[in-house]
Amino acid sequence: MNRDMPKLGPWKQGMNTLLHKNELPDDTLRASANFDITDKGMLKRRRGHTRVLAATVVPGTFWSGKNRTLYVASGSLWELVQTPGGTYAGQLVRTGVGNKPMAYTEVAGNIYWSNGVVSGRMDAQGGDWPWGVQGPVVNPKLVVGASGSLEPGTYQVAVTFIAANGEESGTPLATEAVVADQGGIILLDDIPQPTDPDATIRVYCSYVNGEGLYWVQDIPQGTPSFAITQTSNLATVLLQTQFGMAPPAGNVIEEHNGRIYIGRGKVLWMTSPLRYGLLKPMKDFIQFPADITVVKAVSDGLFVCADQTYWFSGIDTDNFRQRVVLPYGGVFGTGIDIPNLDAVAWFGDTGMVIGGLNGEVFNTLENRVAVSKYGSGSMFWREDRGIRAIVANLSESSISPYMVPDYVALETARGGDFN
Repeated sequence: MNRDMPKLGPWKQGMNTLLHKNELPDDTLRASANFDITDKGMLKRRRGHTRVLAATVVPGTFWSGKNRTLYVASGSLWELVQTPGGTYAGQLVRTGVGNKPMAYTEVAGNIYWSNGVVSGRMDAQGGDWPWGVQGPVVNPKLVVGASGSLEPGTYQVAVTFIAANGEESGTPLATEAVVADQGGIILLDDIPQPTDPDATIRVYCSYVNGEGLYWVQDIPQGTPSFAITQTSNLATVLLQTQFGMAPPAGNVIEEHNGRIYIGRGKVLWMTSPLRYGLLKPMKDFIQFPADITVVKAVSDGLFVCADQTYWFSGIDTDNFRQRVVLPYGGVFGTGIDIPNLDAVAWFGDTGMVIGGLNGEVFNTLENRVAVSKYGSGSMFWREDRGIRAIVANLSESSISPYMVPDYVALETARGGDFN
């Protein structure tokens, strides 16, 4: 007996878990597992995978940039490198980083990384460095004496630490000294010392009764005292790092327009302009009502997910603007850049969100799929056989009450996780 075979597909609308099974349009799927959907709505079975590294990678720590791939395994940070034989191996970057999810951002060949407890910087040659320079806690004690050429009046003195790569630390409130007579001298005593064995000490001093501090001299660490005898020939290099500090470790980091933004709890810290290893904690921050979970930038602004999703533009200009673009936040760890587009993506509370210029946002699943509530995850951009897709790996889920019962039963029967 001849029977007409049912026509299957195309399914241009993809999945739908909001409508009852009797209400589904012909071009809509109830569920799809291990298939890609083409632009024409046809299914292609996903290809398999090949293991290239025998390591247990900590979830939320695998990252690939322009030239390097990093991950955490067994409490250490590793770089995935290709051997001359064509295989892959892990190359140790730093031990003792722990097993928490890791955030990364790449700026001018440097990779900055942090997991909220420890942080660091990998330079363009693969070297491991601290993120920023730890500065002095206090400035030197000052003793005023004779046998110099200082004019009578008040002087301010401070020191900073200079790393081997030229990066400069912050410094606390300068110490004041009053020279009473013509021909005075200021002796720096108990000069604080850097913990970095390769760092040097930079001395700054103000002009008489002046407010700005200017470079005097660089001295080697271990120097117990130093004398300032004149200010007339001081260089015109002004101290710019006063009241600055090395950036704190954060859970979310992103570079935008000459600053690195660091999400730590409810505070978004930002490094000083073009000084990625320094921030000024009295002013370089924005506070939110809830913990920050996603920070992603496009060329004209910044998306921040916390209790809601915010858009910031014109930072560091007179045209600074802030507005709410979505009434919900995002899943921690899911922010990515979209290649070859000035756009970003993350997983929001109601599905996949695409963010673009001028704070425009689009939720790709909101009207078709009931999304579970997730606590954390990761995403990546995938291109295969002409199909471009964003893949999300999500965890800590709770089932959405809006899912239709037959989909819940289907996923439960196959042991699914309601992604």
